[in-house]
Amino acid sequence: MRSATRNPIHRLWLKPRKLLQWCHCPSCGSVDIRQVWTTTGTLLKSHLTCDSCLQATKWQSQPSIGNFPAGNMLLSAGILFAGASPTKVLRVLNHMGVMTYEKRTFFSHQRDILQPAIQGVWTQQQAAHIAMLQTEGRPLVLGLLKKLKAICKLKGCEDLKAWQQSIINHLYWAVVSSTQDDAELIVDKWKSVERHVLNLHRGHGGKFPTCAHKRLQGRAHKKKWIKPSSLSAVKLEKLVTDKMLCKVIGKLSAVHQTSKVEGFQSLIIQFAPKSYVYSYTGMLCRTLLAGLHYNENASRHTATTKAGEQRFKIRYPKYKAGHVVKKILVEATFSYVDDLMGEVVDLCKKPSADRPVQLEASHSVLGNGEA
Repeated sequence: MRSATRNPIHRLWLKPRKLLQWCHCPSCGSVDIRQVWTTTGTLLKSHLTCDSCLQATKWQSQPSIGNFPAGNMLLSAGILFAGASPTKVLRVLNHMGVMTYEKRTFFSHQRDILQPAIQGVWTQQQAAHIAMLQTEGRPLVLGLLKKLKAICKLKGCEDLKAWQQSIINHLYWAVVSSTQDDAELIVDKWKSVERHVLNLHRGHGGKFPTCAHKRLQGRAHKKKWIKPSSLSAVKLEKLVTDKMLCKVIGKLSAVHQTSKVEGFQSLIIQFAPKSYVYSYTGMLCRTLLAGLHYNENASRHTATTKAGEQRFKIRYPKYKAGHVVKKILVEATFSYVDDLMGEVVDLCKKPSADRPVQLEASHSVLGNGEA
């Protein structure tokens, strides 16, 4: 609870005793009404008692969502879902003399409600996107994943399951890390995954003889390697070196994929600025927010004038001489925030025991932490 007397501007904006000074008791008509005001963050409560007949009533400035004042929770949600800094937003409101809560309240909302809401909406939308890809007939990655899952179900190939996502990630990396029109390099990088999972990182052959990663540490180092000549190794080699698959992979556009990745990386910085330190879960959820925003706005079309002509702008990038012409896109949309807010309301109404468990407990934060 933050006291209003610390900021003199509250004397201009917040005068609760004058708010109901014209009221009279509905029972006896007396205007001798005693008012007791309390605040909980943005919530203003009043306890009114008639000094004549002692009838009492209560009033509050906003409804509650479960056990949470609606204004408090929506303020926290608005801060996080916009990728904003709680420290700065709360400071702005405090300078204005607007009643707010302490920063620890934001972190409590974030931990108990907002982060689970983000993870829940992401899971729902991810499933929807995968279903859409399947119906639209984009078979490369999904087809590869389907074949990997089929191999993992074979007796003696269960150990390959832990490598499924890493193999898919390696396919994307093979494309985005290669120069344009170098199909041979892309394919050689792709084929190297078959030796990497065997803990063999040199002697791949072709244009990519050695793995590009540094010495493996943490989870990457602890992952169980596939045994050479095992059934898993034989099945994976047959899949990875399939001529038709390699031909398709070699035709993937490195430039197109790179521009998309760079755009997404720039978006992540908007939701999780590098000047702040975040916990693992905090960084994960802000990255998921960037993903939700990107998925909704990745296919925006070019804005047009009233006459229907496409709009363009001229830019002078630092990395090259001269100018470049770029399309002006239509304004971004934020429909995903409606889904997030709906999930927040649902979680607030649930008992704490029925809410999703966090992926990881909150870590202590060093430096200028925004968790």
